[in-house]
Amino acid sequence: MISSANTNDKTIVAPATPLGRGAIAIARLSGARALEFALKVTKLDGLTPRYAHLAYLYDAAGQPIDRAIVIYFKAPKSYTGEDIVEFQTHGGEAAINALIDTLCALGAVLARAGEFSLRAVTNGKMTTDEAEAAAAYAAARSSKAARALAAHLRGDLGRFVDEVRSRLLRLIAYAETSIDYAEEELGDTRAAMIRQLDQIERLLSATLEASLRRKSLLRGFEIAIIGKPNAGKSSLLNALLGEARSIVSEQAGTTRDLVSEDLRLGEHIVRIMDTAGLRRGENEIESIGIEYAKNAAKEADLIIALFDGSQDFDENDEAVLALIGSAKAIAAINKNDLPQRIDLARLARFESVSLSVKNDIKPLLNMLQSWLDRQIGGEETTLISQRQIALVKNAADSIASARARLASGELELFSYQAQEAIGFIGALTRPNDYGELLDTIFSEFCLGK
Repeated sequence: MISSANTNDKTIVAPATPLGRGAIAIARLSGARALEFALKVTKLDGLTPRYAHLAYLYDAAGQPIDRAIVIYFKAPKSYTGEDIVEFQTHGGEAAINALIDTLCALGAVLARAGEFSLRAVTNGKMTTDEAEAAAAYAAARSSKAARALAAHLRGDLGRFVDEVRSRLLRLIAYAETSIDYAEEELGDTRAAMIRQLDQIERLLSATLEASLRRKSLLRGFEIAIIGKPNAGKSSLLNALLGEARSIVSEQAGTTRDLVSEDLRLGEHIVRIMDTAGLRRGENEIESIGIEYAKNAAKEADLIIALFDGSQDFDENDEAVLALIGSAKAIAAINKNDLPQRIDLARLARFESVSLSVKNDIKPLLNMLQSWLDRQIGGEETTLISQRQIALVKNAADSIASARARLASGELELFSYQAQEAIGFIGALTRPNDYGELLDTIFSEFCLGK
């Protein structure tokens, strides 16, 4: 865990790009001695802020490490608010590791995950929600996810917080000035205040609903293909990927494990999972595969329930329906190039599509992309972490309690509950307790962020 109490007393260093083969590798150095250490490894007399210097880097023995671009960001105009020096070396691990070893020998310490962003927050360079968005941006898997996170980086959540907070403060002010009013004088004012609270509740509710609907946008949507043996699940996965990834055979039960791959659908990145056919397992291994299929269906954001349209509905198809339950699912009726025998009335409750996996899956692709687009629609503020969602839920609960107090004329208790809601909302961007909370948040960041 990173302790925010002493996070700024050392100069820290870490790679800012993934280690491995690549054109360049970047190391980031931050702290009071960053410039001092940079001058020692470059043997330069000085570094002009925000100017790209081409310089040789030397280890503690004076041996050259690499020739690199060196950029100095003078405090407070830097990511962390401290002096920062970035080194852009040639790609690969050798040069960047030698540089970091040299900087550590001079007195720098290896940064922990999220420590650069933690310093940025404690130095007032960004709010907590902006730091969370910066971390999530590094893992964003689609352009739509990137746009949602960019809204946080430009301060949209901060404006949302300011709006809710100012509206609650106005209501508290009304309440405080109305405490000495007679009940008959308070009537119209109280009704107007209740209407304002109802509007705030609807705003928070819409934000929560949109955020829960979009939570898979940030991590990537998961789609499970389920069906009975030989319905065409593996053929569908291969068709979606454009390559042979799953074994296709007339023999039932050939898929015994969970096969998953990433797939781009328009602006979305999804993980497609091919599962074992649902039937009573012929052996222990197949039975395990069927259990994997059931778990994948429970965890998926969307299920493609694949049915063989050329066959009568049977007990294995019934097992598929039982597994779906109330989950979000598309019924895909395969083999429409053959005479159809399936009872479509059994699938009436689903959005359905008819196709031939072997010949044309465009109807399914169009339906999937439409479904994905619907999950993102709307202009509501998106909460990007469980912490943010919990805070808004707590604020909504406090507002509901405040409304009840206001309706019964308990103005002092109303003010208390409204102040509590303000505290929850304000903690979205600026938590009151920076200790254990920030340790938890930034421990999940990647190294060098």
